[in-house]
Amino acid sequence: VEELAPGIESIGRGTTWAAELRIQEGYPYMGVWGEDYIRENYELAEDGSIARNDGQVVVGADGNPTRTGQRVFLGSAIADYTGGLRNTFSWKGITAGVLIDFQEGGVIHSTSNQWAQYSGMTPNTVFQDGIDIRQEGYIVPGVTEAGTPNTTPIDAQTYFQGSNFWTVASTNLYDASFIKLREITLSYQLPNSLLNSTPFTDVTLGVFGRNLSILSSDLPYLDPQMVTSSGNDQGLENAQVPSTRSIGFNIGLKF
Repeated sequence: VEELAPGIESIGRGTTWAAELRIQEGYPYMGVWGEDYIRENYELAEDGSIARNDGQVVVGADGNPTRTGQRVFLGSAIADYTGGLRNTFSWKGITAGVLIDFQEGGVIHSTSNQWAQYSGMTPNTVFQDGIDIRQEGYIVPGVTEAGTPNTTPIDAQTYFQGSNFWTVASTNLYDASFIKLREITLSYQLPNSLLNSTPFTDVTLGVFGRNLSILSSDLPYLDPQMVTSSGNDQGLENAQVPSTRSIGFNIGLKF
């Protein structure tokens, strides 16, 4: 966004406990903002904002990751592109169709995953790399301020229920890209010889299934399209109801 109206630097479009959606002057459209961890290449811009924040997480002496202390730009919720591919096959009155669609790019912050981990309901709150972190403690992946690998364990429950986890938006930020098996259809057109003694000129029987499977997604347990709002207000998943499959049949009659 190059420039907003005079005197306006940002427009809020939604918020959760840890993240918010903004149209911010000088940043990509529909940005997701929230706290992040300080990383090896952390720097501040002249205006006090985060200029660079990449590399491994810097961990303090107590084993907890260090935080930016302010909300920073984490990525745009708008996809780079979307598309789909439909194939239809016909043979001797049988017609089959498959629709696959996809999205590439964009980010999404998941409140459902945030609170699931806070409550100890996901596997990563129990095991990490085959280690029972409830017994052994959790070692945050990263480096110390001296640049050496972090080896200090912290209590797993303390970490996942602490503000160093659930109020830091980047811990529950995911790539919104996906590939979906959107639809499968199968139909059969009855031969004309079977319709001679009926008032129908065409009878077609069919079955279909929609929203059948997520073939690829970075967001665990949830549908990346289940967001708080519609239209351009993407990027904030806020305890949404899971998406559902639909399966049905149809009959087509022509006189």
